[in-house]
Amino acid sequence: MLPYDEAVFEALLRSGKKLFCFASDDNHNKDPFDSQYCDSFGGWCVINADALEYDKVMTALENGDFYASTGCEIFSITEDNGIVKVETSPAKKITLLTKTRRVGSVIAAEGETITSAEFKLNETDGYFRIRVEDACGKKAWSQAYDL
Repeated sequence: MLPYDEAVFEALLRSGKKLFCFASDDNHNKDPFDSQYCDSFGGWCVINADALEYDKVMTALENGDFYASTGCEIFSITEDNGIVKVETSPAKKITLLTKTRRVGSVIAAEGETITSAEFKLNETDGYFRIRVEDACGKKAWSQAYDL
């Protein structure tokens, strides 16, 4: 399996599978943390739990109350009356992806970054999810939100 294959994730979501997007690091690092060759900390999940306690973290993971990241942060995703609002760490691009393969992106001007985006949903979108990318190619992916 490829280390990153968003097309497979999308195909499974479109087929009706309920699964969560995650990132992890199966570290095989032999270099020190301060080395440019260090391959540690390549991906992780940011968990939304009430407290850093085993049962609360496990419940958040079981419920998909987390997002995957290789460096970007997603501070909030809200949907109200068909409008999705996203707040993130500084990004080059914030993208909305849907079950119907409709994609919308807000892209920062050359040399600038953005920290928010708004998208209008269509009734037929089925679900939506968010992908954030920074100027260095680091990304974050939300879970899919059913409509």
